[in-house]
Amino acid sequence: MTINMEGVRARKRHMVDGEIRLHLELYKASGAELIMGEAHFIAPKTVEVRLNDGGARVVAGDHVFSM
Repeated sequence: MTINMEGVRARKRHMVDGEIRLHLELYKASGAELIMGEAHFIAPKTVEVRLNDGGARVVAGDHVFSM
């Protein structure tokens, strides 16, 4: 039996892309803001995020969540 690895990879990519879209839609519907990038604390309760699509952003708040 021959396995078409190209087809397997394409199916997996399609499934992962669907999961990403679903979770982003849920974030948007919740009113939360999802910021994609790398962050580090620059002061108490304050992080600077190097955004994945370029630039940077400073975010401050009582609760900062990282994943």
